[in-house]
Amino acid sequence: MYYKNLEELKSSTIFDLKSNESEYFILVGQDSNNEIVQLMDDLNEREIKFFGGIYPGLIANGELRSAGFIIKELKPVYSQLVYPFLMRKVPKLDPNKKYTGIIIADYLSDKNNDLIETVDSKIDADVNYIGGGSAYHGNRMSNYSLTQDKVVFNNNGFFKDAFHLCLIKEESNTEVKFGWEILNGPFKATKTTNNIINEIDNDNASEVYRDELESITDVYITKEEFFLYASSHPLATVKNGKIIDIRFPVEMIGESDIKFSRPIDENHEFYIIKSNKSILLEDLETLTPSLTNVNERTFVFSCLSRLLFLEEEYKEEINMIDKKGIYKSEGAITTGEFSNNNKERKLVIHEGACVISRL
Repeated sequence: MYYKNLEELKSSTIFDLKSNESEYFILVGQDSNNEIVQLMDDLNEREIKFFGGIYPGLIANGELRSAGFIIKELKPVYSQLVYPFLMRKVPKLDPNKKYTGIIIADYLSDKNNDLIETVDSKIDADVNYIGGGSAYHGNRMSNYSLTQDKVVFNNNGFFKDAFHLCLIKEESNTEVKFGWEILNGPFKATKTTNNIINEIDNDNASEVYRDELESITDVYITKEEFFLYASSHPLATVKNGKIIDIRFPVEMIGESDIKFSRPIDENHEFYIIKSNKSILLEDLETLTPSLTNVNERTFVFSCLSRLLFLEEEYKEEINMIDKKGIYKSEGAITTGEFSNNNKERKLVIHEGACVISRL
């Protein structure tokens, strides 16, 4: 349920929750960050459990919102903060049941791979993961304006470099859509340091990347403009002609190194890709129509890059998702989208994706 501000929320029945088994899952539009502390204080005063995240935007009632709250009541079997290699014990889960795992994350943390490994090592059950990472976004012109902050919260406060993981005993179905166009490549990251590419094809990484961007756009690109163009031309892993992973640069280091949000293996092969409106929307046409379950709801975690590219036409993406469901979807504009990989059903983080889950 969407609430445009704290005043509207206070006039609802949100604060009447009595069940000790229930917990609120809260998505907050970043323009309402000045109201979050008061909401948390009011919920804590009533001993109501909650967790959530702050996002650049919310999706609700067929519209994109920069402010407000989306709140959903859940009955978790597990709901805890996760730190790298530190996670409270998970109760024994029924191997014959299906679960949904909701992830709230700090996208700009360099601990995310460790956090994913921690979750995968502790969960032994059939879990369908959904969720999104976040960061404060200060400028619609470029992903470079993302700022790391404490965007994950629960009853105990605000956190960064951590996940909040909530497991519920509900089956869900998730589809991941990309819809980007493959351009130049392949290239090799011939020298890397964790999540930094030092060299591409044995040459200065930033110069190779910038030269390719200039060739694609036919524009001379200064160092200051690099991220403006790189944010719409990220790097992608391609398998059998299909994009299976996307990575956006987040910082230029010195004169040659490019930092990404996740580690990159040495000699990893990649292509430069670009946004393509028709492909983005055509990919959503293949979305499986909703089941006839009247209680089914659609949650969407859609990458900020898609909004930056589509701009005023972003509502077309929302409309295409909504027409495949029974009810209008709810969700967030994210920086980093979570789901399972196809084979081992392990937790993975995407970039540039739209993750649609029905539960």
